[in-house]
Amino acid sequence: MNQEVYQQHQRYYLQFEYYNKCKQIYKLEEQNQKLLSTINDKINAFECQLLKQHFDRSKQKEETKIRTIHKDKIQHLSKGNIKLDQVDVKKVMHNISSREVFAEEESIVL
Repeated sequence: MNQEVYQQHQRYYLQFEYYNKCKQIYKLEEQNQKLLSTINDKINAFECQLLKQHFDRSKQKEETKIRTIHKDKIQHLSKGNIKLDQVDVKKVMHNISSREVFAEEESIVL
């Protein structure tokens, strides 16, 4: 019983980590767009297009790596296939903790 609860918590924290990494990616994308617009003013259109393609490939490679790592971890804990896009962190949190969350625990979660 305790091992199941531990695995549920471990699975939740992995999903929460994935969610936070996705949020971090969106913030970095915004910074990337600002920098690209600044660079776009200083270089010609062809060089700008090549630079943007390079950034897109790098971003896609990193996203794929992160998704693969987290999917493997969650599959190991779930003992089956799971689609990361369908995981709702709030629902998982509600399902795992049916009791009231203390302030110390909430600070860890948030």
